[in-house]
Amino acid sequence: MGSFFIRKEAPVTVRRDGSRVLLIQNGATLLDMPWQGALDLANALKIQGRRAEQNSKIAQVISDQALLIRKGVPIALSPFSDVIKEAGNEAAHDRTLRRACPGGIAPMSKVGFPALRDLAKRPPTHVISPGGIPTEEKIGRIGGK
Repeated sequence: MGSFFIRKEAPVTVRRDGSRVLLIQNGATLLDMPWQGALDLANALKIQGRRAEQNSKIAQVISDQALLIRKGVPIALSPFSDVIKEAGNEAAHDRTLRRACPGGIAPMSKVGFPALRDLAKRPPTHVISPGGIPTEEKIGRIGGK
């Protein structure tokens, strides 16, 4: 696909001509395509725009992820491992973040879902049958404490 340059001085107009979509600047048609191509182009522009936004805000994502790591919150803000790794380095070595969150995470603190480990220690409860009569079977931890 060829490339074209849109000057910033003049506004660009998008028009519909029957089943075709036109991109016009200064009265000249820059782009003339069928509606399917226009929808594909719009989707590609949306995807690439979001990726560009993600790249432009990567420093803020790393900073926010470092704070979450420092506080012990097990949430990833980015799907990229190199971003998480850089945030881990910032959480460990950023002086202002270390001063704002002294001590970091205690070695034996429970982070995440500690209650799930505690469920395994609970004794099984009695299961109530659909008629409301308790059965003698001990199947699992359904509705009990």
